[in-house]
Amino acid sequence: MTTSSHIELLASDLNDQGGIFCPSPKAHMKIWNSHPKVYLDVARTGMAKCPYCGT
Repeated sequence: MTTSSHIELLASDLNDQGGIFCPSPKAHMKIWNSHPKVYLDVARTGMAKCPYCGT
């Protein structure tokens, strides 16, 4: 699965460590048809890119 999209997040979308998981419901990805769940640390740089799907 190779797709590239941008998702704008609010601070309230991040977990206590300042990150989010991909695949994410905010990306409208079907969990049954996607890649393994990975943690993306958004708080450190203000952005992150999923190594699987490029979101």
